[in-house]
Amino acid sequence: MARSIRRIRSNTVANVSGVWTQGMAEAFASLGLDLPSLCVDAALDVAALTDPRGRLPRDWAGRLWRAALQRSDDPFLGLHAAEVWEPRTNHLVWLLFLTAETFGRGLEAAVHYQSLLARGQVVTLGREGEHLLVQVNRVADKLPITDNQIEYLAGVLVRLFRFSTDGLFRLEQVRFEHPYRGEIEHYEALFGCPAVFDCERTELVVGEEVWGLPLAHGNRSLHGQLTQMAETEYSGLDTLGFAAAAKDAIRALLSKGQY
Repeated sequence: MARSIRRIRSNTVANVSGVWTQGMAEAFASLGLDLPSLCVDAALDVAALTDPRGRLPRDWAGRLWRAALQRSDDPFLGLHAAEVWEPRTNHLVWLLFLTAETFGRGLEAAVHYQSLLARGQVVTLGREGEHLLVQVNRVADKLPITDNQIEYLAGVLVRLFRFSTDGLFRLEQVRFEHPYRGEIEHYEALFGCPAVFDCERTELVVGEEVWGLPLAHGNRSLHGQLTQMAETEYSGLDTLGFAAAAKDAIRALLSKGQY
């Protein structure tokens, strides 16, 4: 598995699936944050934000994160939001992963088709000696990705991996690009392994044996059908790029009251 570049900026339409933003919004609500108020603070359309069928500008997530961090005053909001995030089964990429026979095959399929969920290589795979690496990249548009967003994404991946393997998934180490911000117990509670900071990149370190773990919801026939569906949608992404960009621009203007 080839290592990707350290910091990636998408050169395609910078958007994310509504399924992703809906899961994030629900996590904020579970922590007691009022979503309509957050949307007012961030000048976002709450209806569009929670539409699982839509695709939203990537910066909408960044604006929502900034509003949530200001209202919550929780420096570890990303970790705590990941702790209450519920595993999703309502998107093709999630289902591709969950229905594979083994963890490795499922993750490779999900990484290959991840642009259906969010444009750009948010997750890449690598190797370090006898360890396999799940790398979390800062794919940004105009707003930089916050440390809390990266910690949330890493935590969500671990929650999904544990769910898919009936709790058998184990991390050996989690690494973060950003500096240590104190209170290591928050990281240990979520990841269940040592956490190190100021690293070359953010990545989850796992043993080779994890790749062969059977998935609790594996179904070879269904996975094959889902792969065909994903290939059809994936091949149409570039042809839909201009239309998606136009829709993103219109949504952004409407959210600011510009008609």
